[in-house]
Amino acid sequence: MSRVKHKFSIIAVLVILFIGANVTVYYMTGLNIRHKIEPILTNHIKNIRTHYEALLYHQKELANLMYQSTIEIPEVIEILSKLQSPISEDEKTRLRDRLYDRLLPKYRRMRAKGVLQYHFVLKDNTTFLRMHKPNRYNDDLSEVRYSFRYVNETHKIFRGFDQGRTTHAFRNIYPIFDANGTYLCALDISFPSEVLQAYLTEIGNVHSHLLVNRNIFSVKSWKRKDFALKYFPSAEHDEYMLTMTTEHTKERCITQNRVKLANLRDEIDEKIAKQDGFAIYYEDDDKAKVVTFYPIKEEERGTTVVWIVSYEDDYMIATALEFNRLLRVTLFFLFMLLGYFIYTILTQKNILDIQVKEELRKNRQKDTHMLHQSRLAQMGEMMSMVAHQWRQPLSAISSTSTAIGVKAKINKLDNETAINLSDKILEYVEHLSNTINDFRDFFKPNRERVDIGYTEIVTSVLNIIETSVRNKHIELELDLNSTISIYIYPNEAKQVILNLIQNAEDALLEKKIENPKIIIETNDNVLTISDNAGGVPEDIIEHIFEPYFSTKKSRDG
Repeated sequence: MSRVKHKFSIIAVLVILFIGANVTVYYMTGLNIRHKIEPILTNHIKNIRTHYEALLYHQKELANLMYQSTIEIPEVIEILSKLQSPISEDEKTRLRDRLYDRLLPKYRRMRAKGVLQYHFVLKDNTTFLRMHKPNRYNDDLSEVRYSFRYVNETHKIFRGFDQGRTTHAFRNIYPIFDANGTYLCALDISFPSEVLQAYLTEIGNVHSHLLVNRNIFSVKSWKRKDFALKYFPSAEHDEYMLTMTTEHTKERCITQNRVKLANLRDEIDEKIAKQDGFAIYYEDDDKAKVVTFYPIKEEERGTTVVWIVSYEDDYMIATALEFNRLLRVTLFFLFMLLGYFIYTILTQKNILDIQVKEELRKNRQKDTHMLHQSRLAQMGEMMSMVAHQWRQPLSAISSTSTAIGVKAKINKLDNETAINLSDKILEYVEHLSNTINDFRDFFKPNRERVDIGYTEIVTSVLNIIETSVRNKHIELELDLNSTISIYIYPNEAKQVILNLIQNAEDALLEKKIENPKIIIETNDNVLTISDNAGGVPEDIIEHIFEPYFSTKKSRDG
């Protein structure tokens, strides 16, 4: 093979390894970022659920108070008791007006606290008095309101989300009895759904949407004297309408959100179909926006008919995504730099290349094949060693950077802590740089003989290979006692020591030795490397210094 073809072959292999390494990094960092973000998304779901349950508890306590104060009014029980006997419509009207006048001050006070409906319904499910619409009565709600049917049939309290004739609300419906325990009627104390959005905005500082299933709500708007709700097709899902309040605009909440959520619509559709709460995120400029969906079920059918959808910025997710991108870019350039060093090492001329060329003239075809296999194996070993050396500092950099982000998020990042954590990152980066220098110096051609001790040579080799050996559960037993210097070529001595350690490692792993061990000893001018793999077999020991003799398969070096 010509020199040009040989270099092209090396470049081709390095490009394949470079692409493979970056694909692996992209995949692993993707798994890591998902592992970090999932708990954050879960916390967003818990946060909306907590606010929702807190509001329901507040409404329940307020409704209980209003109900109790209502039935403690003797005049109320008196009026409702008279309805149990046949009376004329004129008499019923007088009783209705009397009850309305008696409860109007109470209703006005409770209306200011969020109560919409203060509604009395008789045992036959017909309306006796709507405090919010006193001129509408005697209509039969049997087919419209499951909640009234439930209370009138069971005489038990109903609480939950229920659709009415024109509006949906969070309902608290109570049975009313007289002093003798005779059932009189049902009392509805309800809160409109938009109260939930106002609560999330004021208490939780959360911008939210209320999505109503179009199948249970067919009109475009319904009006009260003090409020008018409008509904538009939502940006989040085609089957749900957005409840528009004064906090919403069509441009921001529908037009813009439809564009931002375009790539997430399939995921949203799939998860809404499961009717369980979930959270997703998207990047908006330099921010991460978390969109949380929390289901509200209709009591009659037990199906989700309304979704609370919140939009919140999340600094921790934005920080994690930014660090993930930085890590990918950093490793991209580090792999590129490593590839350059490997290419330089494999294409430099040294004494080994001269010897190989001499042998090529004797047996070019055989030697070329073995050289190619040897270099490929050497490249694989080097990539493996670098991976082992970098794994721990890269993990430490990731953990330290995450710690900075978390402390900054909770306002615990003081100057001293920031400086200490930054120093740690610089220390880990210096370790990565030193690893590159070790590999570069190790393979740099150097034909100068120097005075150097065995201990220094062995230590230099261990800086490269020790982590890889120990990760294979092989014990390194060191007894370095030499204090004298010897006049040698240091890089060639290092290559010999590295080869002996790798051969010992291969033998230990191939024979599956229990408690594998490599022993390195120095004493004055003697260096000994041994292992507990059983030694060289007697039948081949006389051939070990013959050219091209090896017990390994060709693919192994």
